Amino acid sequence: CGGYRMGSLALKLARNLGVPGLVSSIIAIVQPCVAWVSEPFRNIADSHQLGHTLGKQCGDESSSNLNNSWLELTNFLTGQDLTTISSEMHSIMREHRKNHTWCTYCIAFTYYL
Repeated sequence: CGGYRMGSLALKLARNLGVPGLVSSIIAIVQPCVAWVSEPFRNIADSHQLGHTLGKQCGDESSSNLNNSWLELTNFLTGQDLTTISSEMHSIMREHRKNHTWCTYCIAFTYYL
């Protein structure tokens, strides 16, 4: 699992440097691509929640939205109540409509719910 080790190292370095936008971007890439092999889905969902929050705090909308989309998908896969996921996705859609931005993952995921 060299990719997992590299991803973990990148997260540690970004956290030590204190760059929340970089941490959010790394989480958005590392967690869904390589971490799912070695970590439980619940831990991955928690990481995506952190990535979403950090992305929002530093103004990185793309990483924040990507982390949130992965969070909702991971919550779905871990068996979270679908009404909770659906209501969260609808609130995200309202926010994107208000800001005139669109998140493709959110639209597709809401469509299937």
